[in-house]
Amino acid sequence: MYFPLTALALLASSSSVANGFSTMNLGRSSFATQLQFGFLKDLGLEKPDFLPDFGGGAVDEEPISYENGINVGDQFPKDALKKLGVNGKKSVVYFYGADDAPSCKKQNSAFDSRIEEFKNAGVTVVGVRNEKGVKNTSELVQNLMIDEDDAIRNQIGIKKDLFGLLGGRETYVIGKKGNVEYKFNDQFKPEAHVENTIEYLNQ
Repeated sequence: MYFPLTALALLASSSSVANGFSTMNLGRSSFATQLQFGFLKDLGLEKPDFLPDFGGGAVDEEPISYENGINVGDQFPKDALKKLGVNGKKSVVYFYGADDAPSCKKQNSAFDSRIEEFKNAGVTVVGVRNEKGVKNTSELVQNLMIDEDDAIRNQIGIKKDLFGLLGGRETYVIGKKGNVEYKFNDQFKPEAHVENTIEYLNQ
């Protein structure tokens, strides 16, 4: 379908008048204006300068937060997934305390030793701790990310264990669309996070 630009110019420069009332006001951007001129965008045409904006720009999404903890079926916050580099990917995201803590080293090593199984399942594995927990992890092949000031932990409502002395140890399987498919929480069985997650993925 072809629309002569001269016709569009006439449409923009004049307003039809019926019974003494103007039926079009080009000086005001409105939903009606978007309907009048939005077809240009659908046709792949550039908007001439004399026409109003098409509208429909991207709207910033309000960050999601879960005060009482995120659960299976919930939407993992997209801004957090972007920070972790897994937005739009099926992923396993696990939160732990510090790289050099004995239980955390066991968990990291367990994930690392079975990383090929996760890759075969089409899953990206990401370990998350805050900046205080960062130590030398050069021997690990998996992705480890820093959660500055525990921002993501707080956003998804991970509670502390042992009367607030230990940061919660939680693992999530997250689908490509950002939905939480599986959740495992156990502070004192770090290696079970790996075993149980692989068992879920193999179902």
